[in-house]
Amino acid sequence: MNHNPDNPKIYIPFLSLSCLSFIAGIIFARYISVGFFVVYVMALSALLLLFYLHIRQKNCGCAAILIFFLIGLLRQIVFASPGADDIYSLSELKLRKVSLYGTVASQIEEGRFGKSFVFDVKGVKAGRLKSRASGKVYVRFNKRINLNYGDILTVEGRLKAVKNEGYFNKGLIRKGIRSILAVGRKDWIAIHKKHSFSIIRLAALTKEKLKKRFQNISSPAKDFLIAFILGDRSGLDQEVYSVFKQTGTVHVLAISGLHIGIIIFILILFLKALRLKLKSRFVITILLLVFYSFMTGLRPSVVRAVVMGAVFLLSFLVKREYHIYNSLALSAMIILFIWPWQIFDIGFQLSFISVLGIVSISPKILFLLPGVKNRFLRFLQISLVISS
Repeated sequence: MNHNPDNPKIYIPFLSLSCLSFIAGIIFARYISVGFFVVYVMALSALLLLFYLHIRQKNCGCAAILIFFLIGLLRQIVFASPGADDIYSLSELKLRKVSLYGTVASQIEEGRFGKSFVFDVKGVKAGRLKSRASGKVYVRFNKRINLNYGDILTVEGRLKAVKNEGYFNKGLIRKGIRSILAVGRKDWIAIHKKHSFSIIRLAALTKEKLKKRFQNISSPAKDFLIAFILGDRSGLDQEVYSVFKQTGTVHVLAISGLHIGIIIFILILFLKALRLKLKSRFVITILLLVFYSFMTGLRPSVVRAVVMGAVFLLSFLVKREYHIYNSLALSAMIILFIWPWQIFDIGFQLSFISVLGIVSISPKILFLLPGVKNRFLRFLQISLVISS
């Protein structure tokens, strides 16, 4: 968003407008019921209109913006509409013994009360009933079994619907998870097939190996380093965590732009020491950043920072000017297309609003402050303005 003193109009980049239109479509579909077929026909009509305007060499910006709005509508409708065989209809019955067949669809999370993962259901067996099923289930268990992303399992336990109350439950519902399977002591988990290879699986295994590297360090330093570097706060003591919250420094433990910036700086220096060419350094750094985002669980703040960092590096490769608002809009659209529920998450909102505030307000504050020629003092001045 640029402001030209000679022109009183405010210029908003096309990608930013497209992002706002896409978000408006998601929000519209969230609160107003619209039929999928109607939106689908409207989207096809808008595409034909865009093609016609392009052939006629006329301004097709409004049609393109409309298409992004309709894409947002379609994405939210598809995400929020459970299938006819969705496991949620069965979970409302609160069955005590259910066997679910499917695939592990997330990294295995460890907490104080056990382990958990997201399960992509393919089939269900309850008593004599045996049929195909779909949907995602949040599985809780406390057994000594080595599970990883992509493993094909049969899991037995008590199935129940997620209540629309409490921060945690509402978070599950926003992710499209409407059922919970509690695996008891007498219930079982059978592994049918170990997944051979996937980026997420490799990232999870790498994360576990890195965590073992910190085992020789005493707590709470070990737990802090794991949280700071890998984004895993499961082992962090509650008293230590509360100290971070009370001092207003808990954001240090959340992987965000600060961490990604440090990683980019270290990787560029390391690859430069290996005497790699500039393009090779940037390409390898981007690939490692993407892998790191998988390793930390694809959190919105990480994805945002990785996309913005990757776009920044790509701008040097293609010799194009880097535009902070476009990269911010691009990262938001990527996240929301994969996880449209994130727009209703306060963490996602604060993550983007804070960055938007920094890039839009900080230059104005620095313009009002007296100029400093000393590089160190100038760096200190900019750091204080951004952090404030």
